Amino acid sequence: MKNAHSNTKDAVREWMDTFSMVGSMQGNDAALAREMDTIISVFTAENATPDIIDDTFRRIKMTSESRAWPTAAQVLTAMREVIRQKTGEKISSGGNRSSLGAFELDILDGKVLPTARRWLREYPGLRGHAISTLQYWGERLIDDRNREYRDNGHPK
Repeated sequence: MKNAHSNTKDAVREWMDTFSMVGSMQGNDAALAREMDTIISVFTAENATPDIIDDTFRRIKMTSESRAWPTAAQVLTAMREVIRQKTGEKISSGGNRSSLGAFELDILDGKVLPTARRWLREYPGLRGHAISTLQYWGERLIDDRNREYRDNGHPK
């Protein structure tokens, strides 16, 4: 009988086969193995069950505009959302600017939000992250060139 870790490896490998491999890893078996191990470790660190693994990859497929392999960060974010939904844990309604100090506000307004606005326009694969960031902080979905977007990521 297989142990839980090898079952996790098999499940992750099966799902990763449904994505397009990152070009820089083609022919680089060591990089491929490291990337696969990193993604597997996201699930093993949380003792993810097979249904959590499946739901995580389904969520990634439904929310990503790219067929490329997800990053470990994307996997972790999707898995946490799946777990929140399954456990009924409440998700924060948004950021609280009044809880930030002057330095943090400067970073938010000078780097984080402008980057999210640029990503909204420039990087379709990062558009979901941009939308989440802007909505979390109560910002309108407007890119860095003042083009407005719908919640689904499509321009108005």
